Amino acid sequence: MSERDRVGVGPRPRPADLLAEGPDSAPALDRPDPEFEIVAARPLARAATPTLSLTAKISDASGIEIYTAAISVLLTIEPGRRSYGPDERERLVELFGEPERWQATTESLRWAQVDVLAPSFSVESHLEIRVPCSFDHEIAATKYFAGLDGGIVPLRLHFNGTVFYRGGGERLQVMPLPWDRSARFGLPVSTWREMIERHYPEGAWIRVSDETLKRLGRLKSSAAGSPTFDGCVAGLLDRDGRGGSDDE
Repeated sequence: MSERDRVGVGPRPRPADLLAEGPDSAPALDRPDPEFEIVAARPLARAATPTLSLTAKISDASGIEIYTAAISVLLTIEPGRRSYGPDERERLVELFGEPERWQATTESLRWAQVDVLAPSFSVESHLEIRVPCSFDHEIAATKYFAGLDGGIVPLRLHFNGTVFYRGGGERLQVMPLPWDRSARFGLPVSTWREMIERHYPEGAWIRVSDETLKRLGRLKSSAAGSPTFDGCVAGLLDRDGRGGSDDE
């Protein structure tokens, strides 16, 4: 038995093998490892209700063919990641409290959760995420959007779900998305406003109870009423004297 056989040393590697396995080469991945990045946002054209379309770029360094991925996307707002002017702070007091408390109250605000299917791809693809948006001012996210003068809305998107990919022997393999898949994005406030303006030009929505709506209806049809509900509410505010207009 030779010295090489006794110590268990294998055959001498070829120069090409040494080059391929150099210190800078990364180990090959045996399963997909998708990463997400939000690259664009726009109002969805011809939508029946306000809908925001986000474009996500999916990158996968493994090069393995992904048949599809069933993904749940949780969208949160991170209010603490931007600054606010005096008027914005005044409008957002109802949501976050007095400004001196904002360090504790502006950490995260849940906005929406949507489900999407990723297309078949390898290495890179793009995914459209359609986010239905409410203009109900009883909803915290709407209050936040409406309270901003401009700039961006700091978003964080969390991705989880199931990936279906081509495994060894051409077999279908299934794996969960890693729990830490997320992406940050600065949504321009102007994009949100453009979307809302398409559906509710110069208007807003507030929720009232059935009984309140009936009372407003009776006031609207009375001699002291107004042709519109907006006029009825404005008249009540004028008589109360405490609902000053923005022009004052």
